[in-house]
Amino acid sequence: KAVEQACEDAGLQLLQLVEEPVAVAMQYGAGQEAGDQALLVVDVGGTGTDVTVVTSSGGLLAVAGSAHTDEVSGQALDMVLATHFAKEFQKQSGIDVLAEKDPRPARKLLQAVEVTKRTLSAAPTAPCAVESLFNGMDFSSTITRTRFDILANKVYAPLADVIDRALAAAGYSSRQIDQVLLCGGAARVRKLQMRVALMFPESTVVRDDAGELDELAASGCAAQAALIAHGKVELSREAVAAPVLARPVGLQLTADQLVPVLLKNTPLPASRSIKVALPAGEKRAYVAVSEGEPIPPPSDDDDDDEDEEDKEDEDEDEDEPARYRPSKLLAEMVLELDAANAATRIEVTFFADSNAKLTVTATEPQSGKSITAEIPAASN
Repeated sequence: KAVEQACEDAGLQLLQLVEEPVAVAMQYGAGQEAGDQALLVVDVGGTGTDVTVVTSSGGLLAVAGSAHTDEVSGQALDMVLATHFAKEFQKQSGIDVLAEKDPRPARKLLQAVEVTKRTLSAAPTAPCAVESLFNGMDFSSTITRTRFDILANKVYAPLADVIDRALAAAGYSSRQIDQVLLCGGAARVRKLQMRVALMFPESTVVRDDAGELDELAASGCAAQAALIAHGKVELSREAVAAPVLARPVGLQLTADQLVPVLLKNTPLPASRSIKVALPAGEKRAYVAVSEGEPIPPPSDDDDDDEDEEDKEDEDEDEDEPARYRPSKLLAEMVLELDAANAATRIEVTFFADSNAKLTVTATEPQSGKSITAEIPAASN
């Protein structure tokens, strides 16, 4: 509403709203890949960091969950450098420019260290030079990337917490994230990128290759505007983000085993199919559709007595997808099979419309026989 009001006050025509993390994901090419993907957008801006889980399915993007912190920011990193160089200047001159009543020396130093910070993203050493920093005295020094990283450790530390909170809000684990998309000017800092990457398995790709990191949201919005201008997308003033499925649904195999077909936060509408093998000579196929919930991983206490070999096996299994168990039975169907065709499998298709109404169809491909269950949105 605030954006709409600002556009109206400025006399600008508002065509469409795009959520910032969705715009960033679009600029990285999200939605163009086949299949489903879970993306984590880490936006390290001047005054804070926003972490958002964005799901991509069939060209549709949706925000699944997010978290924010003011502790990790470009300004916080600038202050780390400014404090370091202010102490050096104080040793030379006896003057603490950050404590002076006149704010101009501090502003000069902060402007200079912003360039130093950016240089350290590309080089192992960077200079900091300020002409006439205080009472005509010039200042010049250098700092290594290693020294900067040591000083900035306290700024990097809260990254793990804000990422964990965003994942928890979306109901995801780090193993389920396919790509981490970095944006924001401060996301250029190499140590910050490394700290983010360490939170995910090696199979998760951490990207910063979509252009100027502090311009990605604007570039994504511009790309969407181009599509609107050329009539390639439907014009709507609603925010560009699809509705999502609130809970995972799939086939219930046993009382404690579920094969998920549509995962939580799948952008809607969505359709998925799964093939199910049948025992030889089967005359009927029983299909149970259920909501699911992830099976929690074993607690650390359960692993205390494991030997080194068990721990190595556990490390190898780190990238396995999450397992699910049934939480609520939604529908049951029995498909009568054609005995003459000796069916060996059936295909079960799940379709959820934009209102989350679920339609499940079981089909025996050889005979074409099928049965369908419709599940209202309120039930799933």
